[in-house]
Amino acid sequence: MAVPTIHANLPIDDLTLDVDNPRIQLIMERWAGDISPEIIHLALGSGRDSQDAGDSGTTYYTLKESIRTSGTVIHPIHVNKTTDNKLVVIEGNTRVAIYKELRDNDVEGDWNKIPAILYEGLQQEDIDSIRLQSHQVGPRAWDPYSKAKYLHKLNKHQDMPFSRLVDLCGGRTNEVRAYIAAYVDMEEHYRAVLDDDADFDPTRFSSFAELQKPKVKEAITLAGHDLKDFSRWVKDRKIHPQNTVRKLPLILGHTDARKIFLEDGAEAAVRYLDRISEPGDPIDGTLSELCKAVLVKLRAVTWPDIQKHRANRESAETQAILDLNDELSDFVKEISD
Repeated sequence: MAVPTIHANLPIDDLTLDVDNPRIQLIMERWAGDISPEIIHLALGSGRDSQDAGDSGTTYYTLKESIRTSGTVIHPIHVNKTTDNKLVVIEGNTRVAIYKELRDNDVEGDWNKIPAILYEGLQQEDIDSIRLQSHQVGPRAWDPYSKAKYLHKLNKHQDMPFSRLVDLCGGRTNEVRAYIAAYVDMEEHYRAVLDDDADFDPTRFSSFAELQKPKVKEAITLAGHDLKDFSRWVKDRKIHPQNTVRKLPLILGHTDARKIFLEDGAEAAVRYLDRISEPGDPIDGTLSELCKAVLVKLRAVTWPDIQKHRANRESAETQAILDLNDELSDFVKEISD
């Protein structure tokens, strides 16, 4: 991979925003006119601030406030000097847009130059690598749909080997595979049930990501439905909140819960199942009952819960989960052998 040429403070007026920025691809595909720097600037600041209520990711507006307060950016942008001497922002377009907005609004501070890592003559693979590594954990992570769209593009249309994608995403094979599969399902089935392509809602991507979990598609098929039905449920908000997708095997496997779901949605069906479940301490039951109780808890885990455990690996709760994983892995290996 190419190495940086220099670290410098670059004039923002000398920078070219990247029209191929994955964050704004959906908007750019819908834009019928000429794509000017002003349009890119507006696209970077538009759109929803979160996937769902409770999303803890950084938004355009919280990032802008952080930069305004600090008077600078913590993470330098990445810029590629092309063969025709253009300075193209390959990572950090949002931060450049914020600098321009702060300057144009006469906000106190020096917003004419921005800290940057400057490269020269980067190849496309180098650019893709920088984008992926920067936005796994960055100042403003891509929304899941944009990330999945980019991974699919690299794997299917730019022929980047899957193993290379996994390496760039930190070795999370199952996550990369699930993201690409979810993107394919959403494009093929969700778009097909919409009345107008303008109704496409990328924040519904989480439903299709949850769809990739074990047993969910199987449960949909066994209940006599298909992915077109699933997409209609997503469109009609029968799936709400989106993590209730993982409860579909339980819902569709129960006659009354399935009826409630089809009429009133997954949340109502889950409340019904909780209400009819027998109370009791699973510790006093059989190993099978205990496993079922743990599965119920795991299927209720949300993305913020996962982030909490990632950030607090030394906590008693996270350590208990890791200890269980070690014991369970050994047990499964013994019975498998």
